[in-house]
Amino acid sequence: MDDPTPMDIDPLPAPPVTYEIVEEGSKRRCKKLIDSTGYSYTFKEKTKTTDYWQCSIRPKENPCRATVKEKDGSFIPGRITPTTTSQSLEPSLQQRL
Repeated sequence: MDDPTPMDIDPLPAPPVTYEIVEEGSKRRCKKLIDSTGYSYTFKEKTKTTDYWQCSIRPKENPCRATVKEKDGSFIPGRITPTTTSQSLEPSLQQRL
């Protein structure tokens, strides 16, 4: 029997991303949203039914433009996902990854 080639093996599906709100989690003691992949978001704005979060890494050059929408306790990632630079990961989560 031949060994399977990498193309023959089905990759495991990625686990669903989960989110956790940390009260007073930002430098200014505001709410912060952290996802299970290690990215963090700061509160952006609130409407009657929806809260909007933006990626917390916002330098003047090349800011992360990822967003998350929170509606009725559910989190919906925006069209743009976080960049894959390690600087956008939460420091405590970088050690675990």
